[in-house]
Amino acid sequence: MYPERGNEMVFKPSGLATTQFLSYDASLRFTHAVMKQRMVENMMREIDVVRDRYDGSSLRPMEQEIERLFKRKTDIADNVAAVSGSLDRIANVREPLAELRSLADEGSVAGFKSKFIYLNSQAGSRVLDADNLVGRMGNGRWREDTRLVGVGKMDVAVSARYIGNDWSITLDSGQLLTADHSADTLSGGGVNLQMADLTLIERDGDSVTFTDGTDTYTGTLRRGGGGVLSPWLYNNFATADDRQEAMDDVSAAMKRLGNVERDLRQAEALLTGGVNSLDSQMKDLSDRHQKLQTEELDARAAAIKAIQTRQEMSERAFAVSANTSLEYIERMFLTPMPGTEKPSLFGTLSNSHKSFF
Repeated sequence: MYPERGNEMVFKPSGLATTQFLSYDASLRFTHAVMKQRMVENMMREIDVVRDRYDGSSLRPMEQEIERLFKRKTDIADNVAAVSGSLDRIANVREPLAELRSLADEGSVAGFKSKFIYLNSQAGSRVLDADNLVGRMGNGRWREDTRLVGVGKMDVAVSARYIGNDWSITLDSGQLLTADHSADTLSGGGVNLQMADLTLIERDGDSVTFTDGTDTYTGTLRRGGGGVLSPWLYNNFATADDRQEAMDDVSAAMKRLGNVERDLRQAEALLTGGVNSLDSQMKDLSDRHQKLQTEELDARAAAIKAIQTRQEMSERAFAVSANTSLEYIERMFLTPMPGTEKPSLFGTLSNSHKSFF
C-alpha cells in the first residue's frame, strides 16, 4: 500500500505484514540466541576436555616419589638426631669416668660412690628418652640391641649400648638382686639390703660371697654397661690389689666407651650421607616437577586460549549472519521493492538459513 503525500508515494506496511514480521523476527532472534548458547556450551565442553587432559595426573608418580623420599629422609634424620644426642652423652660421661680411676687410686669410697651416681645420671635412661642409645633401661637392665637403618642400597647398624655402670647379683637361692645406687640399696625377691652394711667375703670371677652382718649370701655377679662395680665389691679399696682391680675396670670401661663412640660416629657419618643424598634426589625431582608443571600449565593455557579465540571468531561470524537474516525478514515484510519482484517467504527464509549457518 502506497498512500500519497503530495506527489510522493509513501509506503506503509499493512497490519498483517507487521504482525508477520514481528513473529518471524522474534522466532529468528530466539533461534539465534539458542544457537549462540549452544556454541558457548560446546566451547565449555572443549575447555573441560583440555582441563582433563592437563589435570596433573602425569605428575602424580613424581609427587609420590618425592613423598616417599621425604618419609625415608625423615626416618634417617631421626636416627641421626638420636646418634648425635647419644654422642653428646658420651662426651659428658668421659670425664667423670676418668675421675673414677683417680678416686679408686686414692681409695676414696665416698668420692667414688658420688661420681659413680653422677656418671650414670649423665648416661641417662632409655625408658625416659627413647632416642637415648646409651642410657639404661632400668635397674639391672642394660640389654644391648642393634637396629638396621636402610640408606640407599645398604643397611647402617645403629647400636644401643649402655655407657654407665651397673651390676646385679643372682643369689644361689634364685633371687635377683638389683642395685639402686642413688638409694644405696640392693634388693629383689623379698631381700632388701643397705649397701653400706655389706662386707665382701670373697669374689672369684663372677662368683661372690658377702654378708650384711647377719646373713651370708652367695651368688653370681653380672655386670652391665662399662662394668665398673660399687666400692664394697672392691672391698672398699682396702688393699692395693683392690684399688688396682677397680682402676683396671675403669680403664676397660673407658676403652669400651671409645668403641661405642667410634661405632656411633661411623653410623652418624653414613646416616648423614644418606640424608644429604636424599636431599639431592628430592631437589632434582622437585626441579623436574616444577619444570613439567610449568610446561603443562602453559600448554593448558595455550589450548584454552586457542578455543576461546576460535569462539570469538565464530561469534563474530555468527553475528554478521544473524544480522543479515534479520535484514532479509525486514525487507520481505516491511520494505517496498519497486521495480523488482518481491521475494517469496520461503526463498528469504532459505537464504537467511544458509547465511546463518
